[in-house]
Amino acid sequence: MSYAPPRRVVRKKRDNTPLIIAIIAILALPALGFGVYQVLNKPKDTNGGPAVAYIPPAQLKRDRLPAAGSQTSEAEYASSKSSILSNPMATNYSNTGSNFGGSSNAFSGSMSSGSGMQSANAATAKACKKIQESLELRKGLVVWLFDRSPSADGRREEVMQAIKSLYPTIVPEGDRKAATSKEDAKLLTAVGAFASDAQFFTDDPVAGDEKVLAAIEGIKSGSDGNIENTFRAISAAITKYAVYTEPPHLRSVSIVVVTDEVGNDQAQRDLVMEAAQKHTIPIYVIGSGAEFGSVGATDVGPEGSAVIRGPESRDVEWVKLDTGSGPGMMGSQECGIGPYGLSAICRESGGEYFVVSSLGGGVTLPPQYYPRYMPERDYQAYVSGNKAMQALIAASKLPAAKQISGAETSFTTDETGVAKTLDIDKAQRPQALIKPALDELFDTLKKGESDRAKLTEPRQQAAFDLALGRAMAAKVRTEGYIVLLAAFKAGRKASKPGAVLWRLEPADGIEKNSVLDSMSKKAREYLEGVVKNHPNTPWAEAAKQELNSPIGWKWTES
Repeated sequence: MSYAPPRRVVRKKRDNTPLIIAIIAILALPALGFGVYQVLNKPKDTNGGPAVAYIPPAQLKRDRLPAAGSQTSEAEYASSKSSILSNPMATNYSNTGSNFGGSSNAFSGSMSSGSGMQSANAATAKACKKIQESLELRKGLVVWLFDRSPSADGRREEVMQAIKSLYPTIVPEGDRKAATSKEDAKLLTAVGAFASDAQFFTDDPVAGDEKVLAAIEGIKSGSDGNIENTFRAISAAITKYAVYTEPPHLRSVSIVVVTDEVGNDQAQRDLVMEAAQKHTIPIYVIGSGAEFGSVGATDVGPEGSAVIRGPESRDVEWVKLDTGSGPGMMGSQECGIGPYGLSAICRESGGEYFVVSSLGGGVTLPPQYYPRYMPERDYQAYVSGNKAMQALIAASKLPAAKQISGAETSFTTDETGVAKTLDIDKAQRPQALIKPALDELFDTLKKGESDRAKLTEPRQQAAFDLALGRAMAAKVRTEGYIVLLAAFKAGRKASKPGAVLWRLEPADGIEKNSVLDSMSKKAREYLEGVVKNHPNTPWAEAAKQELNSPIGWKWTES
C-alpha cells in the first residue's frame, strides 16, 4: 500500500479593500462638507466675474509701498485723461468680468512708481488708478476726505476739477443702472470733509458718479479757522466704514485724503495706523511735500495762519546755523516725500502719499535715505539707545546759532608797532556775543560722538557727520578770530620790518593754537566724509558748501 501525504488546506486571504475605502470615506467627510459649504456660501459676483472668497482682514498682508509719489508731468496727465475720455469702453464691465489691467487700462504705462513731485491733477489721476486696480480683485468702497480749512481751498478745488473728469470713467457702466442695488454695485463711494471735526455728506455710500460729484461740489470752507484734525478724520472714516470689509459686504475699502498740510493732531498717528492695519484699509493722501530739514511752519495761509508742511522725518535732524560769511541753511526745499506722520500711515497701511509740489522744485532723497517709519514707542527706544541720535535731535532743537559775519579784518599799529586796543576790542565784541550759542551747539553734538560708530543707517550717519562738521567749522571760525585778535592785542610782533597794516584772511587752521587747529582738521574730515560716502544727497551738497569756505584764519602783513 502506498503512502499519500495529507492534503494541505489553502485558506483564502481576506480582502480588506472595502474596509479601507470606508475608512477613507469617513475621514474625507469633514473636508467634503467644508467644500460644499464654501460653494453654497461664496459671494455672488453680479458682473459675471469670478467670485471672491472672504478672507478676514487680520489674515491679509499688503506689500509696503514707498512713501513718496511718482513723477508724472502735466503732459502725461493730459495724455492719460485724453485716453480715458476718448475710450469709454476702457472701464466697461462685460459678462466675463473686469478688463482692467489689460491694454485698455487708461492709466497703465504713464504712472511709474517712485519718488517725485507733480501737480494736483496728476496726483488725483494716480489715486483714481489705485481705486481702479482695487476693483480687479473685489468690489470696492472708496472714501474721499477733503480738507475744508481755508488754506486748502486751492488744493481742494484743483482735485475736485480733476475728479470731475476722471471719476465718471472709473465707475462701471453697470453701477449707473437704476435697477442696480448698492450691494450689487462694483464701486461704492462716500464723501466727507474735515477741519477741526469730520462730517460725511453721503451718510451711506452711493453708487454711480452723479451723487458723488454733487457731494464733492457742495464742500465749502470751514468756519473754524485753519485747524486740520486730519488723523481724527481718518479714524472717523475707518470707524464708520470698516464694516464694509466684513460679511455680507466683503468690499475692499480705501480712504483718499486731500489736504495741504500734515494736520494738528499728529499724536493720533499710531492709533490711526493700528486701526487701518486691523481692517486692511489702505490710506492714500494727495498732499504737499515736506520741507527737508525744516519744522515746516513756514508757509503763511489766510489771515496769517501758519501752514504746517513737515518735516519729512519724525524729528528734525538738521542743525540751525544762521548764514554769515560761511554756508547757511538750504532754505525751504521740498524733498519728494510727504510729512512724516501722514507718510507713515500711508506706508504702514499699504497706501501711498502722492506729493503735490507747491514750491516748484526741491532736493531729491535716494530711497535708502528715507526716514524710518515706526510706531512712536519703537522710535523712542531707537533714539534712546544711541547717544549720537540723542545729540543730533537735541542739537536740532536749539535756537539758531549765528555764524561770524561782517567781521573787521584790517588792523593797523601805531608808530611803535603796538596794536590799537580800541579797534581790536570793537572787532571782538560782536563775535564774543555769538560764541556761547556756537559752544552750546558744539558741546551738545560732541556728547554723541562716542556712539557715532554705532549708527548703521546712511541717513543718520550723514546727518550726524554733517551737523558735527558744521558746528566745528563755525566754532573754529568764530573762536579762532577772537583768539588771533587777542594774541595780536597782547603784542604780536611783525615779521616784516616797518609793517603797519595787518590783515586776517580766511585759511585752514589756526596758527599757534593746537586745539583749534586740530578741530579745523577734524571738521574737514567729517565734511569730506559726507561728500565721499553720501553722494547726490542734500547732506553732501551742504557739506560741499561748507568746504568752499576755509575753516580758520591767518595773518598777513604789509
